[in-house]
Amino acid sequence: MYIRVNSMSIIRVGRKFSRLSTLLVIMLVSLTFLFLVTLISPEDAKVVPENDANYRLENGSQKNWTASESFAMSDLRHIFKYWSKQTSSLKKQPPTKDDKNKRMSELSTWKINQSLLIEDYIDLRDPHSFILQPTGTNGMDDISPYCGTDNVKLLIMVASAPKNIVARNVIRETWGSKQVLWEKGCRLLFMLGRSDNATVDELIAEESTKYDDIVMEDFRDTYHNLTLKSVAMLKWVNLTCTKNNVTEFPQRLLKTDDDIFINIDRLLRVIQEMPNARMIGRLTCGATPIGDSTSKLYMPKYLYLGKVYPGYLSGTAYVLKSNIIPTLLENTAIVPILHLEDIYITGLLARRSGIYPDDSAFFTYNRIEPKDDCALRFMVNSHQMTPPEMKKIYANLKTTPSLPCNLKKAKWLRRVPKNISKRLRNLCLFSR
Repeated sequence: MYIRVNSMSIIRVGRKFSRLSTLLVIMLVSLTFLFLVTLISPEDAKVVPENDANYRLENGSQKNWTASESFAMSDLRHIFKYWSKQTSSLKKQPPTKDDKNKRMSELSTWKINQSLLIEDYIDLRDPHSFILQPTGTNGMDDISPYCGTDNVKLLIMVASAPKNIVARNVIRETWGSKQVLWEKGCRLLFMLGRSDNATVDELIAEESTKYDDIVMEDFRDTYHNLTLKSVAMLKWVNLTCTKNNVTEFPQRLLKTDDDIFINIDRLLRVIQEMPNARMIGRLTCGATPIGDSTSKLYMPKYLYLGKVYPGYLSGTAYVLKSNIIPTLLENTAIVPILHLEDIYITGLLARRSGIYPDDSAFFTYNRIEPKDDCALRFMVNSHQMTPPEMKKIYANLKTTPSLPCNLKKAKWLRRVPKNISKRLRNLCLFSR
């Protein structure tokens, strides 16, 4: 036994189902339209439902629904707004561990949509943008006492925060003493950005008048603007030591910070032993960007996409041959800014300029304890030194006779092979 179904019956049934589905679609669209009209209705915009449940109103009162009370569209609109706020707040939660590893968090001072061109922050051709600079350095014809290959073996430029007046004074009294440095053919200047504190600005103006050794460029002095500070150093040397298209650069430029103790005699000896090196310092190869957004060394991907940094010299202290300064400045127009100044200057800019930094075992980014007399005599620099410690170290080096040191047991001395420059140059080729 079987049921006989003709084609006309199938068509009639299909039409009925088609009409039903069409009707359902129309009803659904109508309900959606009414719901949206209710959401944006100006009459309802200020309506606060009387029967809100489980959330607090803007006026601070708390309401609860009962089962017998009606459920109005305005109630639904208010709930929709509430959950929209909850979803929005979830988006603002701190990044997870996986997010940090992906380096997706935005840097607080260098936003994702902010310009990364040096020229948008510092005019490299304008000698008048400096707020402060030593007298006799901005003339049109006279060569500055801080310039000249014959007169100046080494120009030391100390990156200093505006408020660190005590640190600058201690440097002037110890290893950066003008009397001692000038006899050795060295000069010292402090490089600052502008302060947002009027009192500090007044103190710096008085300090500049008294010591005549401060260069201040017109940018905001912050940790993440240290790259601007180092570029401003190069700019000042380039403009000040070029007169009538003739360059009279100092032989070398040392960049360092105001919490670094420098052993000048040791530094001059290292420079003398590396006459062909264009960049000297503590070389780091194979360093990777830090993904922890709470670290001051955090590097977001929108600033540096690579997984490994090029080889670079520690920003605690590095020496440049001054004749490479124009090339470095020229390439700032090509290389986007990076807030970590040592990686930017001695890594990215250097590679773009075809310059490979040379490593020296006598440079360090570590702190040497003031009591370690042997290390302080052999090393060029020591990091994180307080003003009292600088005074103590300087006094000891000046008065205490040098004792024999057993370098074979010295844990602070890095063992650098004789062909270290060539070896590390090859090691860093991946980042060219």
